[in-house]
This record gives sequence, structure tokens and C-alpha cells, in this order.
Amino acid sequence: MIDPRHNRMLRLAAGASIISLVLMVWSLLQPTPIPVVVAMSVGQAIGTLALVLFLYVIVADFRAKAKDAPK
Repeated sequence: MIDPRHNRMLRLAAGASIISLVLMVWSLLQPTPIPVVVAMSVGQAIGTLALVLFLYVIVADFRAKAKDAPK
């Protein structure tokens, strides 16, 4: 069973990924300097945060399963 805290982290990672993708698409649809700079800085930071949260939950899940596995 997944920890409720990890469930919240996964939801936050999914939301952050969507926000990041929206910023990237905005820069593609309106290729002026401001949207491109926002997408390349803010969008990348939000996307990186989403990736870190997702990887943290994966590692925590693997550690919990390894701890519970019979030896």
C-alpha cells in the first residue's frame, strides 16, 4: 500500500509536469522572447522538480519493498 504522503507527492509531480508542459507549448505557439524564456527557465525548473519528486517516490517504494522482502 502506498504511503498517503507519497500519494500527495505523486499528485504534485503530475500537476507540476502538466504546468511545465503547458509552458513549453505556450512557447511553441507564441515564439516571442518572453514565453520562450519563461518556458526555458520556469518550465524547466518545474519539470525538474516533478522528476525529482517522482524519482524520490520510486526509490522510497523500492526501499520499502526490499525491507519487507523475505531474506
